[in-house]
Amino acid sequence: MDAFAVPHVVLRNFHTIYTSIALFLMKPTGPDQVRNARVADEVDEPSEPYRYGAEIVTVDPPFRVKPGEAIGITITVRNTGDAVWYASPSISHVVRLGVWFSTSDGRNITGEPVRIGLPDDVRPDESVTLQVTIDAPAVPAGSVQMHVGVVKEQCFWFRDKGSADHIVSIEAVS
Repeated sequence: MDAFAVPHVVLRNFHTIYTSIALFLMKPTGPDQVRNARVADEVDEPSEPYRYGAEIVTVDPPFRVKPGEAIGITITVRNTGDAVWYASPSISHVVRLGVWFSTSDGRNITGEPVRIGLPDDVRPDESVTLQVTIDAPAVPAGSVQMHVGVVKEQCFWFRDKGSADHIVSIEAVS
């Protein structure tokens, strides 16, 4: 391995390679615990985790589509949480929209959602509107659902944090 490449720490245990090390530090306890501590420098800060929430609205969604037909839809999404959604892929954990289709009973019929990037960063209480074109699923005639969700890439879908996906019922026609 190249020792000068990033990451700089590489540990090998048989066939497993580790690229990180965690150190656990502990303050001394007992009657002398303040002997080496700096007193009055600590400030209590709220340690609440970020809340992630989204309000999704579709404008004039299609209600009847042919299999494979290109669907044009306007999606407005508002950041109802308290964390900034970053649009740039150069920033860790970029936030995107995901669109996919399912049967009326919730079975995914299109696989991995189509990801749609945000045009700009979205701060709490701000909204962004996107014009999206997506292909209707190639399924026989019947009722399908189009799901629109928000994902913090490589972390979680907002639905896992309590923010529901937006669902539009669509009739697939031959």
